[in-house]
Parts: sequence; C-alpha cells; structure tokens
Amino acid sequence: MKDKNAVLKYRVSNNLILSLIFILAISDYIFTYLGINALSVISEANPLMIGFMKLPLYEGLFLRSIIIFIPLFLLKIVEKQFENPKNFRLILFAILIIQIFPNILHAIWINMYLS
Repeated sequence: MKDKNAVLKYRVSNNLILSLIFILAISDYIFTYLGINALSVISEANPLMIGFMKLPLYEGLFLRSIIIFIPLFLLKIVEKQFENPKNFRLILFAILIIQIFPNILHAIWINMYLS
C-alpha cells in the first residue's frame, strides 16, 4: 500500500526553482520585446530595460541571459551558506513569484491582442 502522504513529501529541488526563474525571466524579455517591437501593443515599464528593447532580439536576449544568469549563479554559490535551508527556499520562491507576475501581464495583453 502506498503512503497517502507521499505526494506531500515530494520536494522541488532548488535547481528546478532556479531554472524556472531563468525561464520566466527570458520569456518575460521575449514577450516584452515582441509586444514592443513586433506588435507595438505595449511599452516597457522598467526604465532600466528600455535600452535592451532597442537592441536586436538576439543581442538583447544574449545580454539579458547573462544579466539573469549571474545573480542566479551567485545564489547557487551561497546556497550552502544558509544555516536553515528553508530560508534559502523562501528567497527562491519570492523571486519566482516576482517573475511570475510580468508573465501573467503578458498573458493578459496577448489574450486582449488575439481577441
């Protein structure tokens, strides 16, 4: 007989969370770029990212990937420094939630554009 709490014991690895953060940040960049440059239906709200939106897609995507990768890599390096791993996981989930928000906004404008 299987343990009824087996599903509750399943843990998502920190590497998976870091990968999801990276994917969400890249998708945010791509959808923002397409919304601004290809469809002209949105504008960039982050003043620090306006310059990236003026670059060709592949150049901006490469630079954005580096900018995303460096903090995630540094997080991975300091992961073992946390005395309580739950604190590190809390930081990762906070970053993940922050990255989900702009992607939800992209889903809304894409739905409005296609309607």
